[in-house]
Amino acid sequence: PFSLGWERTMGATGDLLNWELWCNGQILDGGDLALGPSSPNEWPSGHRYITHYAPRTDPQLTTNECEFQVRPGDAEAVTLGTVQVKGRERIFSLEHPPQNLMDIQVLDRARLIGFEVSGAAMQPGDTFTVTLYWEAQAPVDLDYTVFVHLASKADGQVYAQSDMVPQGGAAPTTSWVAGQIIQDTYTLTIPGTVEEGEYVLSVGLYDVGTGTRATLYGEDGAMLEGNMVLLAEIKVK
Repeated sequence: PFSLGWERTMGATGDLLNWELWCNGQILDGGDLALGPSSPNEWPSGHRYITHYAPRTDPQLTTNECEFQVRPGDAEAVTLGTVQVKGRERIFSLEHPPQNLMDIQVLDRARLIGFEVSGAAMQPGDTFTVTLYWEAQAPVDLDYTVFVHLASKADGQVYAQSDMVPQGGAAPTTSWVAGQIIQDTYTLTIPGTVEEGEYVLSVGLYDVGTGTRATLYGEDGAMLEGNMVLLAEIKVK
């Protein structure tokens, strides 16, 4: 994120702000942003404003030192400073497959290829982990939040859950690249007041801005009910 201060002067101006990352004499990333929440041509002359921006960079950028430049409209570019780009660490294969294999399609962008649960029979108050294994297939346009729910098998009431951006925010879905495998662990605690019985563990993804869940397709190609997938049954004793 970055901020710019403006003073409105006379004359017409453009509505876009162009940004670029210059690395080793080349433009490695860039794009256009709305210069302001409203057209600068509507700003009263002489007024001053501070506007805030947060462009999304190309997930495939590698480690580099770059100059960050902006250009309002057709004006000359202004260098705001030097930024250090740190390429993301990624894995594209696993030494060992997940304990439980599956093939759940997420939109047409990724697959849930497996999972592991640290226990199958537990007691009230126990804490356990669920590790998901995603395989990216194509760029994802939204930052989805993953949910892992432990619900009653009888009535579907959720008793424990963990909602998180993959890897605790370190691997947002917009950062995934084709072929990448994302190992993603969630921790849940069973409330001490839970009665013994059978519970189901399920997972899905949603857009935190709208609450809309990502469409999931089962191994038979059919859309999953509720856009969530049943991972396992958990017995609480």
